[in-house]
Amino acid sequence: MSTNLDFRPKRMNIQAYAGDDLTFDIPVTDDAAGNPIDLTGATAVAQIRATHDAADPAIDFTVVVGADKITLSLDAATTATLPTSGVWDCQVSLVGPPVQTKTVAGGTITVSPDVTRGP
Repeated sequence: MSTNLDFRPKRMNIQAYAGDDLTFDIPVTDDAAGNPIDLTGATAVAQIRATHDAADPAIDFTVVVGADKITLSLDAATTATLPTSGVWDCQVSLVGPPVQTKTVAGGTITVSPDVTRGP
C-alpha cells in the first residue's frame, strides 16, 4: 500500500481586468482535515512575477491576515500596470514553535486589457 502526501499550495488561477480593483480571500486550512488554521500573529506576503524565475517581483499584493484567511488586493491603478500574463503565489509564516513557512496558494494570472479610460 502506498501513501501520497501532497504539500503543494491550492491552485488558484486569476483572471483579472486591467484598471479594476481586485480583492479575494484565501481560506487557510490544515492539510489533513480541512480545518481552519488560527493565523493569530502570522505574517504573509504575495507577489506577481512575469515568470517563476524572474528576479524582481512585478507587483506586491496588499495583504491582510485575518483569523483564518488571508485577503489579497490590488487597486485599479496597480492592475492597470499588470502584464497580460504571469504567475503569483502567497506565503504565510505561522507562529510556532516551530515557526513554519507555507505557500498557501498560487497559480497563473491573466489580465484582459481595459477599454474605457477614466476622465
